[in-house]
Amino acid sequence: MAALSADLNMSVVGSPTTVPLPAIGADIFYRGAVIYIDPTGYVTPAGSAGARIAGICPRQQTTTAAGQLVEILVFGFVWLPIATTLALADVGSVLYMDSADQTDNPVDALNQEDTAIAASDAMVGRILTLGPTAGSSPTQMLIHVGGNYTGSLGTGAGTWS
Repeated sequence: MAALSADLNMSVVGSPTTVPLPAIGADIFYRGAVIYIDPTGYVTPAGSAGARIAGICPRQQTTTAAGQLVEILVFGFVWLPIATTLALADVGSVLYMDSADQTDNPVDALNQEDTAIAASDAMVGRILTLGPTAGSSPTQMLIHVGGNYTGSLGTGAGTWS
């Protein structure tokens, strides 16, 4: 499981909501990366203790100093490379980044059906479907980013809307 070093093959469905947010410092934000808000309020592609998910990076962006704005997809539907633990039976479950291994790579994400969610884990979104499914193994996952999760993320006992 590794941080991204290149853009991902991703596509957006419909009209997403993007918001410019201040970066923590000089960095490269790759297309398709999971982006975090650190405890100080800045966005970063590297999660840390207390970080929460801001959204998905819609295009590669480079910052050279703290406070520079990075466009982040905070609400919408995104096709991303499939997380390694996913199967068709996981459709509908919450996709999250483990607090012990918060990379910017969505392939590292876990889902609530396979593993216990801790209160410090960071939610990416809900898995809507896997594809393509016509005669082949799924290689992409459609994620609803920025929906409303009601309940305890730590116990996985909640609902998504």
